Amino acid sequence: MSLPPGAIGPSQFHAGDDSLRALIDVATYRIETTVTVPLAPDGDELGVVVARVDVAEGNERDNADTHITVTSVEGQPPYYYEEINLGDRVFFREGKDDAWYESDGGYDIVGPVAPIPYKYADLHGASWSLPSADWLGNEEIDGVPVGHYTWSDADETSGVSAYGESWVDVEGVVWRWIYEIRFGEMLFSRSDAVLYDLGADVNITVPEGL
Repeated sequence: MSLPPGAIGPSQFHAGDDSLRALIDVATYRIETTVTVPLAPDGDELGVVVARVDVAEGNERDNADTHITVTSVEGQPPYYYEEINLGDRVFFREGKDDAWYESDGGYDIVGPVAPIPYKYADLHGASWSLPSADWLGNEEIDGVPVGHYTWSDADETSGVSAYGESWVDVEGVVWRWIYEIRFGEMLFSRSDAVLYDLGADVNITVPEGL
């Protein structure tokens, strides 16, 4: 199936083609994700956190060397968490000025709030592909021309609905993605992730003193 005339993206893509779910080849990059979630069951009060992830080695979720920083932005008490994953070693601290500790396992922050970027992947667990998405136009992110796509899905029985947007370049790399889930009118979660510094010199080291 081909792209719409004038749309930026891979020249050919096919739903269900496993080759389109390959991880990007470049193993160094940074991601910033803004996550919005309700703080109470009624959904009236929202909390926002920002997660910044540096990825230095490895383009698979389970073996990437990462430096993760999560901070609260609004709607909740101040929160700070920092984690470094180097091979089998995991270091963390829960305050910007706190001491570092070594753990026997991470908290898997990379998974829920800043997933490793895919080419046409099932981002955030939402199975979709561009053939079923609508093209909104072409833009630029970090100087890279991208096509802007959107999709939505809803289950009338459960009242759950999902909405997503992706900005994809000609190689199929997703430079930004938004994913939102609602129960009826109430927001359950919203993630807005931006990929940048693709191929940058990212250096992650063991915290001083450990």
